[in-house]
Amino acid sequence: MENKGLISVIVPVYKVEDYLDRCVKSIVNQTYTNLEIILVDDGSPDNCPAICDEWAKKDSRIKVIHKQNGGQSSARNRGLDCCSGEYISFIDSDDYLHEDIYSTMIKYVNDDIDMVCCELTTFTDNQEPKTNNTYSSRIINAEEAMKLLFSGKYNVYFVSPCNKLYRRHLFNNLRYKENMIHEDEMIIHRLIGECRQICCIDKILYYYFIRQGSTMHSGFSKKHLSIIEAMEDRQRYIQTRFPNLVPQMQDLMLRTYSTMYCKFKQQKAPKTVLKL
Repeated sequence: MENKGLISVIVPVYKVEDYLDRCVKSIVNQTYTNLEIILVDDGSPDNCPAICDEWAKKDSRIKVIHKQNGGQSSARNRGLDCCSGEYISFIDSDDYLHEDIYSTMIKYVNDDIDMVCCELTTFTDNQEPKTNNTYSSRIINAEEAMKLLFSGKYNVYFVSPCNKLYRRHLFNNLRYKENMIHEDEMIIHRLIGECRQICCIDKILYYYFIRQGSTMHSGFSKKHLSIIEAMEDRQRYIQTRFPNLVPQMQDLMLRTYSTMYCKFKQQKAPKTVLKL
């Protein structure tokens, strides 16, 4: 496999000792080998720090950063601050990769394409991930990608940071906002807006693990309302950069407010007591 450029793979690590080996193994076994693998131990209280150090002894491409706990955004930002690759990839440490994810995506990078996206599929402890052997690709510009971002069908595809290969320059002036749980929603419109073109391929190359107790799959709480802050930031950005998309953005805002209101009311609703 021809190595076109160094890819920095940034992996925030926190309380995933049962899954970390699977994740790192899927990275080091990639058919594309020109990788810089940055494991950011975000003050994990379990055996993860030791697991990270053991992997660094096995593979010289692995760098380990140990830091105080600051959350996933903080860990990603630390990785961005110290990485040296021409391309950037983020991996969640309880997920894993198809062995050809980087060799496939990097084929589509050229002087005009700043981001490559692949399909991702979910799985659980009791369910194997889906696969597909044939795929197609298409190239779109930033405005076309923004329209798809407004669509519920493509929301996860575009919002997830982990099914993408980014040119490093996209993060020259961007970092993940810390201390919020919808940080992906907060940054994706700005990343798309920096792209000249984006390549979308429909091959499943990323396996997303749905883990009970994880932040995004726990019960509703006030911290989930940070999605409104993210949508308001997106609305301001759209008004400035893509004014013809304001109507679609307004529709998205209404859907967001409605969804959060319904979740809030459901959480606050008193439990029904049946008298026998």
